[in-house]
Amino acid sequence: MKVLLVDCLGWGSVGRVATVDVIGTGPSIVASILESYGISVDYSSPTGLPSSLHEYTGFMISGMVSDVKTIRCVISKLRKENPHAIIVLGGPISAAKDIVADLGVDFAIVGEAEYVLPKLIEYGLFSNDEGDVAERCCEEKLPNLIIVRDGSVVYSGPIRWCSIDEITRFSLSQNFISRYPGITWSRVYVEVLRGCSNFLRPRIQLPDGRECIECGLCRSPRLSDRLRCPVGIPPGCGYCSVPTLYGPARSKPVEYIVEEIRKLVSVGVQRVVLSASDILDYGRDWLVSPEPLTDPRKPMPNVEALEALFSSVFDLPEVRSRKCVVMIENIKANLVNEEVAKVLGKYFRGTSVHIGCETGSEEHAISIGRPCTPTEVLQAVKLLKRYGLRPYVYFIHGLPGQDLKIARRTAKLITKLGRVGVEKITVYRFQPLPATAFEKFPRAPPASKSMVGRIIVDASKFVNRFSKRKMIGKELEVVVASRWRDGIHYVTYPIYHGPVTLVKVNRELKPGTRLKVRIIKVLSDRVVLGTVIE
Repeated sequence: MKVLLVDCLGWGSVGRVATVDVIGTGPSIVASILESYGISVDYSSPTGLPSSLHEYTGFMISGMVSDVKTIRCVISKLRKENPHAIIVLGGPISAAKDIVADLGVDFAIVGEAEYVLPKLIEYGLFSNDEGDVAERCCEEKLPNLIIVRDGSVVYSGPIRWCSIDEITRFSLSQNFISRYPGITWSRVYVEVLRGCSNFLRPRIQLPDGRECIECGLCRSPRLSDRLRCPVGIPPGCGYCSVPTLYGPARSKPVEYIVEEIRKLVSVGVQRVVLSASDILDYGRDWLVSPEPLTDPRKPMPNVEALEALFSSVFDLPEVRSRKCVVMIENIKANLVNEEVAKVLGKYFRGTSVHIGCETGSEEHAISIGRPCTPTEVLQAVKLLKRYGLRPYVYFIHGLPGQDLKIARRTAKLITKLGRVGVEKITVYRFQPLPATAFEKFPRAPPASKSMVGRIIVDASKFVNRFSKRKMIGKELEVVVASRWRDGIHYVTYPIYHGPVTLVKVNRELKPGTRLKVRIIKVLSDRVVLGTVIE
């Protein structure tokens, strides 16, 4: 049996214009499961489909809701060239039943794959008649699965969260991950924990009339109480599906994480991101076990566990010598204190760290289910800056409940964050996602057509342009990705993350080559121009 796995994550509708230097964890997890059952797996991007599509037993596609147009195009090509092959959809898009039904796939895996995919394979996926497989899935009430027939969902199983033993049962497929063309210059994500600790609920009334009844369960000292809501409001921030689909935070063992990084380095990876909804949740679940970690605020971070993880990773010879650099990404501001900032600065000084804020209003933050307040974000940024980190802060325009007054507060906060040294403000347009509390709200209009959106976006652009101007004259290490579209410059990325940096070099450079450059000009709020020093 041979399966083609098409990674559509981040491709949007017209090509991959965002997160170009990112290789996520989902597709490689799926490949590892397939290979453990003796199934050969090939990788493809949406634009690089092989000519021999008829040779494959089945296809697996991963993507987000925003990638639906790309996914639709891919499925059309697959059906045309191999009409009888099984197509399985995965990734965040799979939680959208109406989209799944319309796409023309056979199965969709919703949330975690480590339990349901092995069951599907054991039932005969890719080897038996799909009708027989579907019938058995229905009989067994298999979780995390949608079955589609003739454009309609005929089965939708319950969500089941995997145990940490199930999650770590499969190890990274070096064979699959090495097939990504950007392996030597991309940020490759290594999952250190699964799920999220925020099981608070939004308090805004939802379009179907549901509203928080102030029962107190999602703030109960008994953490297992927080798993349920009497009125059925999904947990977490109203716009995020992670708690619903992936459950409370569960940390992977240090040895498992270190071994995965070792394997990545052996296939040429130079940039690793320790991936988590919040790296500061690492080991917090061990402090409350056997209860689930459903409190985003207590206990405070398990500094001993963080130290054990970071020290083990940085003890790897390739990391110690900087052959491979290691970064972190997301943290919750309310979990940052002096001790935590000091530990992060010890290992990640000079690297970026990302903090979700989303709104400048304390009241609005609580009403949308946020675990921390704008004031805590500002305090966290100051602490992290003091210990040498480069904070990036996220906001969302067009959120439910966000009016002109809140937009102006948000713009004011963005300006304050710029003054205390935030390196980048990222503003997303609100998109209702499946398996979230806000999934039935309308999508926000573009910022250009909304005063609320424009106020927030304009404030972020001002801060970002100012921040980029401060980069002029600075020296940094970058890694070469490819030629720029003008055929003259190279696209490079700062080794520790940062803006796209264009450089002109009068010779051919291999992707993955490292250069030292000096920034000489700001081209936009996302791109700078550099000159090579060495």
